[in-house]
Amino acid sequence: MKAEELVERYQSGERDFRGILIEKQFLGLLKVNLREANLRGVDLTGADLATTDFRGANLSDANLEGANLEASILDEADLSRVNLSGAKLTNCRFWKAKLRDANLGEATLKNTSFLEADLSRADLRGTNLSRASLAYANLAEADLRNTIPYAVGSAARHGFCVNASHANLRGAQVEPDFPVELAAVRPDGTETGLK
Repeated sequence: MKAEELVERYQSGERDFRGILIEKQFLGLLKVNLREANLRGVDLTGADLATTDFRGANLSDANLEGANLEASILDEADLSRVNLSGAKLTNCRFWKAKLRDANLGEATLKNTSFLEADLSRADLRGTNLSRASLAYANLAEADLRNTIPYAVGSAARHGFCVNASHANLRGAQVEPDFPVELAAVRPDGTETGLK
């Protein structure tokens, strides 16, 4: 299915796109353009959406469980209450994205950037955050239990871990080894003076 057909069918009222494969259009680095698309509440369970440009798109209340979004750009997208559990999100970019109350449980977030993203009350339990950037992100009341903040094997020796610098972790649930040293607000509410 072409991206244009997905948007047309969505606008015609269809909401269930489970398991679809978006046809790749080899035009530059990003293969599919869904910029500013309104896909609120769409069901894309298990869909292959790798390298899709979702900048400014509305995916709030969408179901993307188990979807492959590797190397996609979701800058300034609204992903409030989205289900991304078990999704492949390696090398994605979520700059200034809204992920309030999102479910990212068991997702692979390696080398993913959440610069200035709003992840308040998000469920990140069991995610792999090695080499991910949460810099300046709002993680207030987020659940980060059982996350993998550090790379394993040879990468671990080089210090590849999640970057939580200047993040707001107020009320977040984290494991004792989660790197909170550079957070602007630690889980216990302590402000570090970093802005």
